[in-house]
Amino acid sequence: MIIDDIGIVHTAGIDPMEFGGNEVEYYRVDTNGDVTVEEVGSGPLSYKFAVSVDVDSSGTAYVTYYDQDSNDLILAPRGPEGGEASWSLETVDAEGDAGQFAELVIDDGDRIHISYVTQTGDDEAAVKYATRGAGESNWTIIDVDTLSNIFYGFEGAREITSISIDSFGNPWIAYTDEMNLKLAVWDGRAFRTETISTSRDRGVVFGQLVSLGLDADDIAHIATFEVTATGPLNGNVLYFRGTAK
Repeated sequence: MIIDDIGIVHTAGIDPMEFGGNEVEYYRVDTNGDVTVEEVGSGPLSYKFAVSVDVDSSGTAYVTYYDQDSNDLILAPRGPEGGEASWSLETVDAEGDAGQFAELVIDDGDRIHISYVTQTGDDEAAVKYATRGAGESNWTIIDVDTLSNIFYGFEGAREITSISIDSFGNPWIAYTDEMNLKLAVWDGRAFRTETISTSRDRGVVFGQLVSLGLDADDIAHIATFEVTATGPLNGNVLYFRGTAK
């Protein structure tokens, strides 16, 4: 969820096929409290792969999601305001099984930044970053790192990657599997990666959920979840704060 400069709330979610739903849905709450719900046009999806929303400087909303039919990363911008809204669907990455657990950020210059994973094995994935500047037609896609302890069989909602932009316009990506919580920071030429925490230190596994934010001083704030018991699910929310090495 994000709140734009004029106070409009934008969020998106999956009406999951597991419960009879058939669409990624976009929700808009204006300053009067009126709610608009729109179907993006994705077709049926499982809720476990995550969606993300942001708006550009003109107030246009964008949604990213993983297309389970084509196994691609999709970007959907909302049509112009006024009249019936329309959504267009664009493939960002079609190489391999791309686009799971994506998160989207649009910076102050309207450059689009997306973090996501491409599944490469039964429990393995490549962490990737896609970006495109305002007015550009081609995407730049960069391999960030790999993960090798992902439990794909879990059907619950997850967010394996999270992205934020620092005061210099550089992307920071936090990402996690069941064993490691990691951070990658772009230094102008490449991503520098470091391990923030490992689940082996605590004798439990991570729940494959992560959220990253950067404050005005480019201090990273990261939240994640560790699983201490299943059936019913129990665990702890962990918080990390610091600067990149």
